[in-house]
Amino acid sequence: MAPMGDLDNADLVAYTDGELHASRQKMVEAHLQHCQLCRRRIVEFAEVDSLIQAGARLRRDPEAPIMLKQQRVQATEDRNRNAWRAKYWALLVALLAP
Repeated sequence: MAPMGDLDNADLVAYTDGELHASRQKMVEAHLQHCQLCRRRIVEFAEVDSLIQAGARLRRDPEAPIMLKQQRVQATEDRNRNAWRAKYWALLVALLAP
């Protein structure tokens, strides 16, 4: 159940999915203009929806586990490369400091 004055989950999910009737959509949009909590909940619902859709794609695509592993490897390499660069610049600044 939503806190007093906030929209219920069904309205927010339907809004996120684009399934509200025009009059209800306008009411939700007017509420979202002044309610930060409901705007955050909308973002959370959209994130969950994205995860569910990604999971569905993984089940359909036999190559998906390989692509995910490649993406994780690339992300790790990028983080390591960025960490090395940060250390390099920190050392350079320390050496050049008066």
